[in-house]
Amino acid sequence: MKQHITLEQMEELSSKADKKLLKWMKSKYYGFLSIGELIEFLDEHVDSWIGITKGRLDDYWVVNNRNKKKELCDALWDAVKEILEK
Repeated sequence: MKQHITLEQMEELSSKADKKLLKWMKSKYYGFLSIGELIEFLDEHVDSWIGITKGRLDDYWVVNNRNKKKELCDALWDAVKEILEK
């Protein structure tokens, strides 16, 4: 199971979103974000989020009923990106 986002995923962010994320990461002293850190970010930045489910038939992780990826880390990253890009 993939445990951290990649440099390529970090490069997907707009300049504004990148600054928001780096400010948050700086206060936590993190490197590349792990699954736990992505969940922590969601907990801190979303009033109510639906959560994480794993599809039984299609073997995909789903975060907030819309961010669907084969790797949990990638589904969480998509949810975090949505918040950062707002």
